[in-house]
Amino acid sequence: AAAAAAAATATTTTTAPAETAKAPASDKKDAAAEAPVAAPKVAEEQKAAPVAAPAAAPPAEQKKLLTDVEDAFTKRFYEIDQILTDTPTPENSTVFEELLRVKEAGRAAKLAAQLIPKYVKHYPTKTDDAINALFDLCEDPDDVGTRVLAARAMPLIAQQYPEHTGKLAHVVVQLLQAETPVEQDNIKHTLMQLLRVDVKGALESLFNHIVDGNDVLRARAVSFLEAKVLPSRESLFQPREEVEQFFASKVKRVLEDVTCEEFRTFMNMLSKLSPKAAPWADLLEVVSKQADFDFDPNNAEHVERLAACAEKACLLTKAAQGHHHAVHGNIAKLIATKALPAFDQVPEKYKLPLLKRLVEVSPLLDAEETKGILPALHAFFMSTVPTKQDKLKEADAVKEGEKEKEKEEKEKDLKKEEQKEPEKGQQKEQEPNVNFSHAECVLLALHRLAAKAPHFLRGLCGYREVTGQPSDAPAPEEETKMHAFAERLAFLAGSAEHYNRQAKQRASNAKATEHDRELVQLLVCTTDNIRTLAHALSRKPPQFLPTTRPSWKQQRSRAEKKRPATPLPKPLRKRAAAGANPAANPSPPKRTRYEGVYQPPERRGETRAKAAGTKMDVDKKQGTPASAEGKRKHHKRGGRRRYNKGNAGAGAK
Repeated sequence: AAAAAAAATATTTTTAPAETAKAPASDKKDAAAEAPVAAPKVAEEQKAAPVAAPAAAPPAEQKKLLTDVEDAFTKRFYEIDQILTDTPTPENSTVFEELLRVKEAGRAAKLAAQLIPKYVKHYPTKTDDAINALFDLCEDPDDVGTRVLAARAMPLIAQQYPEHTGKLAHVVVQLLQAETPVEQDNIKHTLMQLLRVDVKGALESLFNHIVDGNDVLRARAVSFLEAKVLPSRESLFQPREEVEQFFASKVKRVLEDVTCEEFRTFMNMLSKLSPKAAPWADLLEVVSKQADFDFDPNNAEHVERLAACAEKACLLTKAAQGHHHAVHGNIAKLIATKALPAFDQVPEKYKLPLLKRLVEVSPLLDAEETKGILPALHAFFMSTVPTKQDKLKEADAVKEGEKEKEKEEKEKDLKKEEQKEPEKGQQKEQEPNVNFSHAECVLLALHRLAAKAPHFLRGLCGYREVTGQPSDAPAPEEETKMHAFAERLAFLAGSAEHYNRQAKQRASNAKATEHDRELVQLLVCTTDNIRTLAHALSRKPPQFLPTTRPSWKQQRSRAEKKRPATPLPKPLRKRAAAGANPAANPSPPKRTRYEGVYQPPERRGETRAKAAGTKMDVDKKQGTPASAEGKRKHHKRGGRRRYNKGNAGAGAK
């Protein structure tokens, strides 16, 4: 606006003389009278125009201004450091308060983060203000160095005022959400220092954030407990038993609402504690609460939860030394009555683990629980294992389908190469498939459960014990059930034997790798178990083998027995590295101390003494016996030799 007013005045002043020059002399007076009137109007416009704001300083000047302010703060903080070092008296509390007012990032903030814990011990009334100042510095969004220094200052304050450890840890745990690895490492180190000052207060803050924090903070806090706290529990948990009980109580509180992965993690933590802090009975109660829910086989989360509970229950069974608990029956009931009827809907990766857990839990059930599980297990076996007739019917159906398809293809004049591919695909789809791992688990569970309630099989399979009474004669319905069950057992045993031979032939192949041999060995163990268990159930009366060892445990024991090859001695390793053959060129034996010293042959007295079992000391240096008789003979011979030498010397002289 000011520039426009100035331009207007310039135009008026330049045009006015030209008009006066063209005007006649008579009009010059009027023009002269009118000319000075325009100037005040321009002045009024300039006054009425708004005043322009001062232009913003360029970035270089702004940066210089901020640097000057920061230098002033830094200089003042160094002066405060000198003052408080010389006279840390209560009269200088106002000087200490200047450190607490800094809020700008930069060198001044970093210096304040280092000076506050240094002098806060002289001003106990300002402790809360000092902690709040450090909290403000921890919230600096731009400078990582300021946040790290503020976090490092908190353990120093906690050492001086341990009652504030929980409050400090509450803020430090929130900093675990940092993104940079350097900051995360510093925060974890700070938390470990706070745990060493007050372990209960710091753990209380950690578990509060696990319960109430967001997903990111919860996951990182759990990971910190697992990776840092538990491995250092021997030095951190003091007194040991008291802190472990406190830790176990907090974990049990968190386990009320956890995911499957968190459940596994916390149960692993509890299993590492002492039996007094986390007895197996309490842990089984925790698992029992987790397994008590409305199971839906279509829900993948429910299936994963059931698998995790079954796994932990089986692991705790070893600590429980085989004691029965309600959780075992609950887990077996859920697997048998909920998962097995809808087994096709269960995700593939959980099918075999669930069956294995059922096998491991079945020995811990009582007779009443067994009677509730056997019908579902028998129905699952009858529905999954086909008979030989079923296989023949399926093969006939495949052939009929192929013939019909060939007719249709001939009518459409399709090429032979296009005919073979769909035929092979259809044959593979309709070919009956038996999962031997699943069949082994079902047979093992049947043996272990039926051994506890053998009379209950009469209504399921038609089997009964032979007593010599007229009641031993089976009814027609029982004969039908027995025949159907025996057909499936025979088919399963025959298939297992067939695949067993194929597996052994494949293992003998020279091109088979070590991994292939391990898989073949597992298949051989599985099929051997199936044949043994099926033949035992086919007998009349059936024979139960509850102590049969599963194939996966046999494979595990073989892997544990394997040890690495004994390394070569150091000289042989050097020669082997140089390209020599250690077997063809063995290293020379070490020379003994007395190698090359003459040792006389054994005498008759020594031989008899050795034959009689007596001990004789032999002088290693001279190789002569140290017995009385030997010494006497030795001295006589030595004396004669010396005497002869002396006579010879004297005669020569």
